[in-house]
Amino acid sequence: QQASLDDLAADYAGIYLNHHIGASPQESVWIDEDSLACQQSMFQVRACYASHGLEVPDWRLRADDHLVYQLQFVAQLLGKDHDLQSLEEAAIFMDEHLLRWLGNFGERVLKRCSTAYFAGAAAVTAAYCEELRDILAELLQQPRPSFAEIEKRMQPRRQQQAVPVAFVPGLGPAV
Repeated sequence: QQASLDDLAADYAGIYLNHHIGASPQESVWIDEDSLACQQSMFQVRACYASHGLEVPDWRLRADDHLVYQLQFVAQLLGKDHDLQSLEEAAIFMDEHLLRWLGNFGERVLKRCSTAYFAGAAAVTAAYCEELRDILAELLQQPRPSFAEIEKRMQPRRQQQAVPVAFVPGLGPAV
């Protein structure tokens, strides 16, 4: 019995605390091109929470884009009065954040963790969220956007500014 609990504790630490298996439970690590934590997607998620008057207790202990907070946020949206707006917001959040990385996280945990418990939990969580999103699409009578559509939507919008070329007579390239 104690050996099993120790195995679970070690596996938990390897997944959620010291990243021994290389499966971060933070969105930005999966989305950022350099696989860095606390990047742009974390701030996007934070803005989603703030638009509903929510914030994480201490982002230094657990970042805003952590799996736990994203699941809690979806639950918060679904726990409202079941109005269409809340359901649509949950679907959009899942598309733009949670489902962009959760499948990869679940697959990596499944393949690399040491216990069947966490392998199963990761697989079930990812599958449940995919099924939930399908149900939301059906309820909202809106098809799920494709991966390419979501990626395009989430690309940063950069405004190109014309830079005037300044010419100063008498100044040439330095040699």
